[in-house]
Amino acid sequence: MLHAKEKYYGTGMSIYEQIIDCMVFQLYFPDHMQEKQIDILQFVEEELHARWTHPHSEVRNRIKLFAVRSPDILKPILESS
Repeated sequence: MLHAKEKYYGTGMSIYEQIIDCMVFQLYFPDHMQEKQIDILQFVEEELHARWTHPHSEVRNRIKLFAVRSPDILKPILESS
């Protein structure tokens, strides 16, 4: 979070921080957020799912390489779950 903020936004509030704040608001005030039609969790989930499950997603493809490229550390952790 801090790295992304410094890299892309300098000292301003990043979209990441805004989304996290909104999700926290929704946890504490779910009825209010829905009533005012300012709830975002469903849309965040849909957008992330669409982006991260896409075959060309770099995040998805790198996750698939965890066990192969890190057999000593990550593979045992993944296999123990």
